[in-house]
Amino acid sequence: VNDDEQMITNPGTQRKATLAYLEALRNRSGIEFPIVFDNAQGALEQEAKDELAEHFIRHSNKQTIILSHSGGYNLESLIKNFNQSINRVYELKQIPAGKKLRAEAILRG
Repeated sequence: VNDDEQMITNPGTQRKATLAYLEALRNRSGIEFPIVFDNAQGALEQEAKDELAEHFIRHSNKQTIILSHSGGYNLESLIKNFNQSINRVYELKQIPAGKKLRAEAILRG
């Protein structure tokens, strides 16, 4: 880091900067690759989460995968607000016997 640059130390700002960098790579490289949110938005304020969802779900014509749990996105809210832009929604459910996980389709476009 030189004198003109500043390190980004806020975790939420780091996450937004990373997503912006990946989106720029995705748009400029010509390579089709998905953006995967693995609850990366957990440290963000609700307004920033909403802005990211608006951009990556509604305004992007490229694949975006959101893996979310507590502190992340609310599933019902995402479906309500972005239903026309969402192709599929799955929910992982634990099967009591054997403690295995099963993916259940909740919404199919």
